[in-house]
Amino acid sequence: MDPPSPPASSAAHTRAIRSFAQREDAERARAALADSNIDSTIREFRVPDNVTGKPVTRGCSLCIDPADAAEATRLLLKMPPSEAPTAATTKPEGPTRLRRRTGRPDKQKTGLYMIGFAVLCSAGMIIFAMSWFGRPRNSNRTAQDTGNIVIEEDLNGDTLPDVKREFTYAWVPLYHAEDRNFDTMWDHYWSWEKGRPAHRKIDLNLDGKYDEFTTYDPEGQPFYIETRPGGSGPPLVRKIFRDGIVWKILEDRDADNHFDHLTEFDDMAKPVREEVLPKGSPEDVPVPPWPPPPAPDREEDYEGEMEVNPPAPGKAGTAPGR
Repeated sequence: MDPPSPPASSAAHTRAIRSFAQREDAERARAALADSNIDSTIREFRVPDNVTGKPVTRGCSLCIDPADAAEATRLLLKMPPSEAPTAATTKPEGPTRLRRRTGRPDKQKTGLYMIGFAVLCSAGMIIFAMSWFGRPRNSNRTAQDTGNIVIEEDLNGDTLPDVKREFTYAWVPLYHAEDRNFDTMWDHYWSWEKGRPAHRKIDLNLDGKYDEFTTYDPEGQPFYIETRPGGSGPPLVRKIFRDGIVWKILEDRDADNHFDHLTEFDDMAKPVREEVLPKGSPEDVPVPPWPPPPAPDREEDYEGEMEVNPPAPGKAGTAPGR
């Protein structure tokens, strides 16, 4: 397998056509543009973490040549909504407006007036306390409604729900389901645990069975994605992420229920290593270990290239930074 080469026109990609919260969404949009021979570049927003001080990803932008803007916009409008349904994580509220008025300055109150006001407030508090603690304890009160809140949306007007969301009584999200091809079967499904994304399922071929399964990390970013056609059996492809950026791709190319090919990426999603895995490899495990190791420090003058089947450490030709 020949190493991928960066597009020759990446220097001309000066226009950011769309921003994304997750790298995965940007990769989907980039692939859609590539199918129409439109080159693009993904640029990460990396800022220092407030605790560790290390650079972390806070979204990315898809940049293109300004000459391709019109065609790229037309193609992106045909894409489905973002893979991170932010609308499901917030309580729907109407617009609000804050107004500030400057009133007429009040005259300075005298000390006698302030003393009288304090006496009235104290008397009011005493009366309220006596009436509160002296009320009958067996009074009938309306119990708080603690049932879940379900919201359904009909997007195509056929009286059947195409989007369904469920929240707790405190508007904490529980799940979000979408029927994007209007066949009455959910083909995208997200679930939350304690208010953070936990799992996602996608029916890739729209046959009524989920094929792609995503597990999120404790921070709500994708940890690993597995592709299992038909929703059963060992995965054929597993993508492992680190800080929301793809780190490893494991593939079972001969369908023997064991991963036999590995591609590894750096913290900028650039391929740096590719190798064939033997049976019993430490990478061939049912669930990847958590947490993943931190990304190595990147040198500014790094010019490494991906190698196929690199030799053992210590020999010439070892992949850079390994």
